Amino acid sequence: MKKTYCPQCESIVEPYEETIEQDILVRGESVMVSGVVQHCPVCKQALLSEEHDSATLERAYAVYRKRNGLLTPQEIRAIRESYGLSQRSMARLLGWGDITVHRYESGALQDAAHDSLLRLLREPANLLTLIENATDRLPARTFDSLTQRVQSRLDSNGPVQLRKWVERFAAYPSCDQYSGYREFDIDRLFRVVTELTSQCGSVVKTKLNKMLWYCDFLHFRDVSVSITGSPYLHLQYGPVPRYYEMLLNLMEVEGLLTRAETVFDAERDIVGDVLSATSICDAAELADSERDVIRAVVARFGDLSARQITEASHAERAYTETGDGQMISYTYAQHLSLPARS
Repeated sequence: MKKTYCPQCESIVEPYEETIEQDILVRGESVMVSGVVQHCPVCKQALLSEEHDSATLERAYAVYRKRNGLLTPQEIRAIRESYGLSQRSMARLLGWGDITVHRYESGALQDAAHDSLLRLLREPANLLTLIENATDRLPARTFDSLTQRVQSRLDSNGPVQLRKWVERFAAYPSCDQYSGYREFDIDRLFRVVTELTSQCGSVVKTKLNKMLWYCDFLHFRDVSVSITGSPYLHLQYGPVPRYYEMLLNLMEVEGLLTRAETVFDAERDIVGDVLSATSICDAAELADSERDVIRAVVARFGDLSARQITEASHAERAYTETGDGQMISYTYAQHLSLPARS
């Protein structure tokens, strides 16, 4: 037995232990649990033992959790790990302090409200709603990885649920200069993507994003309205549709696209996604002017590499006059380098 200090005797003693029933008050509730108590062999005084007191409190918490139907630390950890989330990322997803999940997994007692939110994470469909409100709290890479994990866990009704969520999440709230004065239409965007990939055979993802941008902006320049209503962002490799990764993932789920990772330079370990259309999305008919624009963009950029079209987009005023992460106004369409169509 490890020796300890007895404040009553004012000396170091070798205590003895006994197991007794203890009444622990947990959030106003009386919880009876057995616990080990150390005593001084001389004065019989109960001695403090952080190790035994912590173990008794953990048992009391376990009884309280079972009585009130709360998740255990092991169950909380299992939920988090099933989505590949770190403790901090999970806390941020839920809008909590960075160490909250760490505390719960280490044995701290969660309240009923937090427990209900944690239980929601067990259902992928519920998690989608939580993700929707956490875009400003999660890094982009974590957001994309989590979205893909959720998609893989959706049941047979998953594609329907996923489409509803993506439509609600990706929709731009107004018809203005950032949507090309058209309400965002996911089926129109899918139709343009499948037309482009069909006419090109297969397209590198970086190239597809630029061609899609040119289609929307070229049509806006000539007809004063975009084709898809999609907003576009200034990112490192040029303009891209907002939430493009999420939209392409949905197209894969719905069987409109296939994605293959291709090695472009083995020595420099450069790889990328090549997309191919499996069918034409027929949910949205396109006007003649829209089909003409798609053909013009394919004629101009179809044979270019991803690097070449990226360089072309970087030279456009829409890119040079906006900053990283900013939305690009369709008013820049008037400055496109492509000649006007006859």
